[in-house]
Amino acid sequence: MNKRITLIITLSFLLLILLFATLLFGSVRLNFGNLNESEKYILYKLRLPRFINALCTGGILALSGLIFQCVFKNIMADSYVLGVSSAASAFAVFTLLIPFTRTFFSTSFFSIIGSVVSISLLILLTKGNTEKLLLSGITLNFFFSALSSILLYLSEDGINKIFFWTMGSFSASTPLQSIVIFILFLLLFFITQINARKMNILLLDDETALSSGISIKNTKTFLLLAASICTAVCVSFFGVIGFVGLMSANIIRRVTGSDHRALTLPAMLFGGVITVFSDFISHMIVRPSEIPVGLVTAISGSIAFVTIIRKRKTNYE
Repeated sequence: MNKRITLIITLSFLLLILLFATLLFGSVRLNFGNLNESEKYILYKLRLPRFINALCTGGILALSGLIFQCVFKNIMADSYVLGVSSAASAFAVFTLLIPFTRTFFSTSFFSIIGSVVSISLLILLTKGNTEKLLLSGITLNFFFSALSSILLYLSEDGINKIFFWTMGSFSASTPLQSIVIFILFLLLFFITQINARKMNILLLDDETALSSGISIKNTKTFLLLAASICTAVCVSFFGVIGFVGLMSANIIRRVTGSDHRALTLPAMLFGGVITVFSDFISHMIVRPSEIPVGLVTAISGSIAFVTIIRKRKTNYE
């Protein structure tokens, strides 16, 4: 049995354990053998959607991380590091100031606009120079984060909402969100898997990539749009959850190598494990209250970020 298959089985087993832990433990401990109506509501309307949302969001962020790292040829690229998540958050927060835009889908729509604006600015600022990528991304991240905070401060009950939008939380998960995010999760996985060979070619120099017969510009644009849109919807539902794409892509790459045909599924599963585990820790560590899940991922992600910087020898390794 090769390392990739072993890794997939291990990650699937971890997710199964986390599923039972998420459903069983919380402010109210459930006994699956004898559930009353209120406990059934907690199980099926609160905890199960929360697990699905955390799993799918983690998978989406991991796949987005793979795409950003491939397109920009930089292993440090990630929706959070590049400011895509912060831009999506800032545009979503804008809907809080306009009463008629406070609907389920309008918030996601504004988030998508924000993510596309961020990617466009990033491409404009870097102009193909990967050395400028991180600095430009961090600059955009700070700018849009500050914009989010200002808009939230001006909105009704803004101080409380700042914690949700800037630090992320699955505490308000709903079944409808689970359906939408699950569809996007599957869609982005299929897009990444189908384009895995093209992503491998994009890692080569442009001349070699062109000689292979693929359209570099169209492929990059399509992949960036897919990753940005899916990330934006996650942000509009659950706020900013950082570093998941950075950690999952780089850690799994050490095991499977850089071939995206082998990398996509394990990275997606590992992103789900990271996010579900972080969410479980966030609402178990200070029961009956909870801390934002984004804080948990930020602590572990910042350590991973520094480690990757210290060890990397090239832009894409």
